[in-house]
Amino acid sequence: MNRDAERRSHAERGNEVEAAETVLAKSETSWAFVDYRTGSPKRIPPEVSRAFEVVTDDWPAATR
Repeated sequence: MNRDAERRSHAERGNEVEAAETVLAKSETSWAFVDYRTGSPKRIPPEVSRAFEVVTDDWPAATR
């Protein structure tokens, strides 16, 4: 898969759980959107893209 196709079909999601300004847990997941019938990479649907905030590569610092 070329790099451009990967960007259109792949997403990374990061989360932090905090209490009283203390980080209790961090997680990162990689999502790959795949056509169920063919098994091929599938473009991320616009409604999914709009549902999530886009942050820079220096996450989580960029979200503070």
